[in-house]
Amino acid sequence: MTIFFLNDTMGTGGKERRLLELIKFLVPEHKIILLSLSDDVGYDYIYHLPIEFIIVPRKSKLTLSPIKIIDDIIKKHNPDIIHSWGSLATMYLIPCAIRRRRSFINGFIADAPRNINFRDKYYLRGRLSFPFSKLIISNSKAGIKSYRAPVSKSLCVYNGMDFKRFENLKDPVALKTEILGPNFQGLFVIGMVANFEPRKDFKSLVAAAIKLLQDIDRLRFLLIGSGSMLEEIREMVPAGLSDKIIFLGKRSDIESIVQLFDVGVMLTNSDVHGEGISNSIIEYMALKKPVIATRGGGTDELITDGENGFLIDAASPEQLTDRIQLLLDDKNLAGAVAKKAYDLVFSEFNITVMTARYLDIYKKFIGETEK
Repeated sequence: MTIFFLNDTMGTGGKERRLLELIKFLVPEHKIILLSLSDDVGYDYIYHLPIEFIIVPRKSKLTLSPIKIIDDIIKKHNPDIIHSWGSLATMYLIPCAIRRRRSFINGFIADAPRNINFRDKYYLRGRLSFPFSKLIISNSKAGIKSYRAPVSKSLCVYNGMDFKRFENLKDPVALKTEILGPNFQGLFVIGMVANFEPRKDFKSLVAAAIKLLQDIDRLRFLLIGSGSMLEEIREMVPAGLSDKIIFLGKRSDIESIVQLFDVGVMLTNSDVHGEGISNSIIEYMALKKPVIATRGGGTDELITDGENGFLIDAASPEQLTDRIQLLLDDKNLAGAVAKKAYDLVFSEFNITVMTARYLDIYKKFIGETEK
């Protein structure tokens, strides 16, 4: 089949990576056309995939030029599936779908904000686009509920992890020496992989780190990512702790670094963001790391508190401190939690499960549109 994906950007976000993971598993047997409304490309391997990759950067917010390009692609390739992955891309697609009398899959829901309303542009785009969508797909049940998507044509398809990504990782001893120094034996490492943007709560992580390091010198905190708040967060760290609260910036070897963690953390600023299904959390679990995360949204669908991870309230460095101390003191608990997390991800958040689900949806979609 020929599948036409549209997205707002192909930057370094988890949503973009999820799309590329799906495409990688589709390309051996299917023709893929991918259109991005931004020239921001965060994953270089996209250029090595056997797909038609089209970048249509917008020169202004009000430009209508992408509409003609999208319309021409539909006319030329007559795709079996049209699957929008971003909210803005969905809005540009609607007039083309109407003109060409084509049904499409609306897959832009990838978060689950609290108390969302018409003042939020993403919610507004959802309300405007849902009536024109044949099917709406979210990566969490919480996302469907948050955006008030019509239940009758909404589905949840969880993210899928490609476990082959964890083969041939960098030597952990060499990596520990590089990052932590030669005297890394006995260190307990807590890490968080996320963009330094308002939707993530690095402030609580740093606050907890400073408190814990007052009494426990063998702790190390690795903060991986880049973004607009990086320098603000970095300035929170006292000079004397800069070798213990370590900023690694943007890295291409994330999986190799996560293998160094004793605990994986994902903290969310719930005032401005609600997690869908976090790729970082899935990666932690797939590498058998106990996870501490902010409760709410799709995270509650991944973690059962106290069983396969730990949930804490938003903006609660004190709760984070307590959970880290608990895992530091009880290795058996940490191991048991990590094993249950791995078992869940392997059985329900595996790339083979996700891909099979999408293929089944696509086949049914084609059958229904041909009637």
